[in-house]
Amino acid sequence: MALRVMFARRKDSGNGELSLINIGSYCILLPYVTTMKPITAPKARIHAHICGDGSAFVKNDRYSAKQMARHPRRNIFEKVWMMEYNNMCPELLQEFRTDLLEAYKRKAYYHKKESKMQVQSVKWILQELELVGKDSYNWYVSKAVMRASKPAIIAWIRAFFDDESTVDLSRRVIRVKSMNSNGLRQVATLLRKLNIDSNITGPNCDKSYYLNVRNKAAIRYIGLISSNHPEKRKKMEKWPRRDFHPCGI
Repeated sequence: MALRVMFARRKDSGNGELSLINIGSYCILLPYVTTMKPITAPKARIHAHICGDGSAFVKNDRYSAKQMARHPRRNIFEKVWMMEYNNMCPELLQEFRTDLLEAYKRKAYYHKKESKMQVQSVKWILQELELVGKDSYNWYVSKAVMRASKPAIIAWIRAFFDDESTVDLSRRVIRVKSMNSNGLRQVATLLRKLNIDSNITGPNCDKSYYLNVRNKAAIRYIGLISSNHPEKRKKMEKWPRRDFHPCGI
């Protein structure tokens, strides 16, 4: 964006009146400022599921015979941006499909044999959610999620923990295992924003890391975030009652 600045000087017209004479102008270039829209809960859950049990990648597809006949070209392959979400829990698969439809008006297709949702031609979605090139070792929480409102942060954490966590009643810990220590540190930061303490241990023998939410912090997690995964939610409901404070958290 440019701002034009005008210069002028006064001149006596001879009858006691002063007039302005334009003597030049120049432009000042101002930085173009964009405002980042707050991320919504459905978009936060989509991002978390791809970081958890999902994948984002580009594949080369051969143009169909009709496409080649309509638009002849030398390169017979096109790049297709893909997003997949794999999970054995029907409730989480349906949540992913519903969120994608609500947030982007896109329909994910269910592959029953592989228990996954798949959607293609999603380059702009992956760019918006900062998921391009994501894998188990280099996923990260986007800036939009790190700056998000409390409901969006809760939605992200719940979706990610639904995919990646285990609920251990005997040890009284909710634990996430990941190969990505940097990503886990970001998750720990999100938990701190909700006043939930956690710690990270590792590397383990397989070079993985654990993020642990224990004891009173786990009780706060259960009360504030809970789970949409039926089996994990049942375990949380069976959490040892001695950990609950009589006056609440």
